[in-house]
Amino acid sequence: MIYIHGGAFHGGSGNEDKQNPEFLLGEDVIVVQINYRLSFLGFFSTADRSAPGNYGLKDSLEALRWVQSNIEAFGGDKDKVTVFGESAGGMIINYLKLSPLSKGLFHRAITESGSIMGSALSFQSYPRTYAFQIAKEMNITFENSEDLVRQLMEIEDARIFVKYSPEWIRDFQIPMGKTGLVFAPSVEPEDSDEPRVLPDTPLNLYLKGDFLDIPHIIMLMSEEHLMSARQLEEFPELFEHIEQNQEVLLPLTWNIRPNTLEADEYLRTINALYFNNEPIKNIYDYLHFASDSLWNFGSYKAARLQVTRQKSPVYFAVFSFSGDLSYFKISGGLKDFIGAGHADDLPYIFTTEYFPKVTEDNPSYKVRARTVKIWTNFAKYGDPTPVLDELVNVKWEPMRDGFFSFMNMSTEMHLERDPFGDRMKVWYEMDRRFN
Repeated sequence: MIYIHGGAFHGGSGNEDKQNPEFLLGEDVIVVQINYRLSFLGFFSTADRSAPGNYGLKDSLEALRWVQSNIEAFGGDKDKVTVFGESAGGMIINYLKLSPLSKGLFHRAITESGSIMGSALSFQSYPRTYAFQIAKEMNITFENSEDLVRQLMEIEDARIFVKYSPEWIRDFQIPMGKTGLVFAPSVEPEDSDEPRVLPDTPLNLYLKGDFLDIPHIIMLMSEEHLMSARQLEEFPELFEHIEQNQEVLLPLTWNIRPNTLEADEYLRTINALYFNNEPIKNIYDYLHFASDSLWNFGSYKAARLQVTRQKSPVYFAVFSFSGDLSYFKISGGLKDFIGAGHADDLPYIFTTEYFPKVTEDNPSYKVRARTVKIWTNFAKYGDPTPVLDELVNVKWEPMRDGFFSFMNMSTEMHLERDPFGDRMKVWYEMDRRFN
């Protein structure tokens, strides 16, 4: 099992002190955790052969090649490799699944909160624009992209690149997540002088069926964008700002211009679906909108595209449990909110010195044991529930075309239909209309 860490393509680490895999190891699997270049050094691109980009993706591919060449020396099976990752790590896995360079390197995939469809948090459509903009901020005078890259390569102090690596999760935005990421994966240019990891947009590759046909678990949190609740509590005037500037509700990745008939139609739909055609007052109403627009719909759409274009099973899950191990929710002062927020699943797979210890009588203990068992079952057998027992007591059926089943992973397991209810159906229709 190869773990690829998250961190908005900007931070994070695969080091064991961040994610200790001791619970996974107890299920007789081998765990490999990798690091990859981040932010400026990982995803800077001039959209031509001078800097084709996606170096973080290429590092991940190189790690997968290393596993193929070396894992047998550690008792591993190079023909039974499962990649799993959360947030940007899950996004990387989705990109690798779409890449022609990944063939034979992994055989199963688990992506947690890793949508690469419909959100500016996962894809950079204009890398050249931002490359030139940041170069000017760095006071670099250049004639062309080749000249710019030559000067960048002469910089010896890597801290300079950190200084010019904006991070959306810490840089104050109204509302959080609206502006997307500056450094993220992008389509590599046709004139690249090295093999292209991403030769086309995710949507085009999905539509053409150009991706690995392997078993895949796709999981979301029940309240993905819960991280923005603290901002909304601390700055209640945000709701008034959104009311007065409704263009901030427009999707960045859809070509809807403000103050057009299309924008009016979209906003009418959103205001009716989430806010009952009234001024925004309820934090949960806004969280549902933000979660759907930035995280949920992209995963929903990608899952549907895969089910109709691959033979291998696709399993969908929503992690809704909130307990004493929900470290990110608790540390963010959001303990009183219902549901699981972004990254709240990680303490139910890994342990670190930051996460509390729980005893067997704590519901979190059972949920962690179950999640670990399901993930390792999938790695071993390509089936998350090959055998039912007291711990894993519900058969997880894969999605089928026209029947969107999913596993609600709460205190107990519940196989249900249509995650997030009619909201996804409305988004699907809006996607057809406006995207």
